[in-house]
Amino acid sequence: MILSYYAEGKYTDIYQPQNSAGIVLGGIYELLQSGCVRKEKNGSLSIHKPLPSEYTGLEEIYTNIELYSKTTAKWLDYYCCSPSQKNIKILADDLQESLSQKHMLKIQMKKGIFRQKRVISLYEKEAEEVVREFKEALNRNYPDENTAFLVQMLLLSGSLKKYFDTQERGRMKKVIERYRYTEIWKDMEPYVNKIKNFNFQNALNSGAMYR
Repeated sequence: MILSYYAEGKYTDIYQPQNSAGIVLGGIYELLQSGCVRKEKNGSLSIHKPLPSEYTGLEEIYTNIELYSKTTAKWLDYYCCSPSQKNIKILADDLQESLSQKHMLKIQMKKGIFRQKRVISLYEKEAEEVVREFKEALNRNYPDENTAFLVQMLLLSGSLKKYFDTQERGRMKKVIERYRYTEIWKDMEPYVNKIKNFNFQNALNSGAMYR
């Protein structure tokens, strides 16, 4: 999950849809893989078994799935496409607390102009280890599903290129080509396109494309 919203140890705005999509889709994917959640015939998600203690960062989304019947696409709308960003902040805060307990990052509350600010920083050694493992996975000859998911989400956020030197951009294209034929890539493609379309419409509505 951490690679969905960190690029080479530099903190990004995880509340933006192109970044938060990795958190939401990754969380749902983990819950489905673990058997805690299942997909019903009508496409909606439902609770199947209790949430293990190691999944504490996903309590927010798990509880919501228990309370409300929604498809993955509707959960993506709920968390990533809300103008206030309130829903994704709750999920992201929970995930950050979980990663903090695992000593993957540090959370500090600092004084702001009007209120305290939540400041997140990475433990450099742990962050470098995560990046190293990801780069090693990219060099393997067989495309595994977890790496395929990360490649797809980092491509959506615009962060994938940060894992390749300038002279390696040709290799990055080959990596994308290798992973785009995996089942998980195909499964996630409609949701990725949904976020792209949402951002495109926002840009049109704000007139940002013509400034």
